[in-house]
Amino acid sequence: MIEQFKKFMSQQKQSEPVHPEEKTIVKKPKITVQKMKPHIPAPPPPPPAQTDESDDEIEYKPQKPKRQLSEKQMENLIKGREKRDTLRKQRLEEKAKQNNEYKKQVEEKIVKKAIQIKKKQLKQEKLIEPEPDSDDESLIKNKPKKPAPVNPHKPQNPPPSQGHQRKFYFV
Repeated sequence: MIEQFKKFMSQQKQSEPVHPEEKTIVKKPKITVQKMKPHIPAPPPPPPAQTDESDDEIEYKPQKPKRQLSEKQMENLIKGREKRDTLRKQRLEEKAKQNNEYKKQVEEKIVKKAIQIKKKQLKQEKLIEPEPDSDDESLIKNKPKKPAPVNPHKPQNPPPSQGHQRKFYFV
């Protein structure tokens, strides 16, 4: 009898309506998350070794034919290529002109520098060159030195004074 009572009570608890005021505790099952390893695809299997016997059995996939250009597209393609070629030639000619001008400028600089060096050498040779052996003083010209120019705004030196003379005596 007690057993029947317990069964009855357990059935009643399960079938009782839940009141909004009552709080029921529901335990959530634990979920475990495992970290996934990155998927690395396996390398493709090597192609089977081919022998002379299998050459006849190879199946070739038919390739798609290339798309044919229309007449208008072909004309535009030809025009574009011609224009590209002309521009390419113009750039090459322009670059060659600039290169030639640069070479001329460098050559002019080198010539100028060579002239300067030669002039220096000649001046040094003239300075080092010994004077002629003749003792004629008439060949050697002595120029008289000019006196320094006088500045008209600068007062000339006053005559030297004869010491201080006292004019006033204080007692």
